[in-house]
Amino acid sequence: MSSVLPATLPKFVRVTGMRGQQFIEFDFAIGEPELFVEMILPVEHFEAFCRDNQVIQMDSDSSDRIDADKRQWRSGDSQLTQRPRED
Repeated sequence: MSSVLPATLPKFVRVTGMRGQQFIEFDFAIGEPELFVEMILPVEHFEAFCRDNQVIQMDSDSSDRIDADKRQWRSGDSQLTQRPRED
């Protein structure tokens, strides 16, 4: 399996769960780990997918940051999303 994406963009994977012993649920991002798609693959296909795309496995600190960002956007709290005004 060959990738059609530019090799210069980093690709990120964050495992989010398992379905039984056969499937892995994960987030896949290209370039920016905050912008991802949710995917599910059989375990052996997931391993090949990660290898073929030379992914970066996200650590818990990165995952926590993305979860906080997701909560911020879902809550709609404008104070969390607004930047201070520059006068």
